[in-house]
Amino acid sequence: MNPLPTCTLNPADTIYCRGDSVAIMASCSGMSSYQWYKNGNAITGATNMTYYAKQHGEYWVEVENSYGCYNNSDSIYIYEHSLPVAKITGDRNICADASSPVQVYMSTVYDANYLYSWSSIPAGATFSPANLLYTFASLTLPAVLPVTYQFVVYVTDTTTGCQNSDTLCVTFFENPFFTLDVTNLSICEGNPVTITPSPIDTNMYSYQWNNGATTPIITVSTPDFTA
Repeated sequence: MNPLPTCTLNPADTIYCRGDSVAIMASCSGMSSYQWYKNGNAITGATNMTYYAKQHGEYWVEVENSYGCYNNSDSIYIYEHSLPVAKITGDRNICADASSPVQVYMSTVYDANYLYSWSSIPAGATFSPANLLYTFASLTLPAVLPVTYQFVVYVTDTTTGCQNSDTLCVTFFENPFFTLDVTNLSICEGNPVTITPSPIDTNMYSYQWNNGATTPIITVSTPDFTA
């Protein structure tokens, strides 16, 4: 009578972080075939000595020896840790002056077991504080705007060792520069005064005066009127 193959799995029951994988090895070399199973179902294409499990569940392998005899290995269970929550809250669009220093406030989810680490893409921003759930990112903007920075937080769960991250894309737009041209400053009360901003470009800019007018050029007759 031909002997049945014997096979054990390595490692034993284990836990991994969601998104990672666990390499399970069949400790029985020289077999004619290998077929891995998860929760009693054959895994399509899993026919090597080693299988990389990416989901939690019960795993074993069916092996065939040189005599054409089949047998199942022992089974192991792969448990899964959930990832820590990483979700940045902050402004995505900020108006600023080119070549000027700016600060961006951001925060993420609090948990007493979490460690935090902040970074930027491109590099160069400084973070204060650098390892709490909230931070102020400080940087000097380039001479040409708009520009987009990616701010990244890495969150590590100290209980499980699992890490997660989130990215906030912030675009810095240039503050519009304008001047006002006021005609007829030396006039009697009640006479009209025309106020003209520069530049005038209704495709690029919108205009809002403190009397509610939204046209670029306005004419007023009230003293002490300001834009």
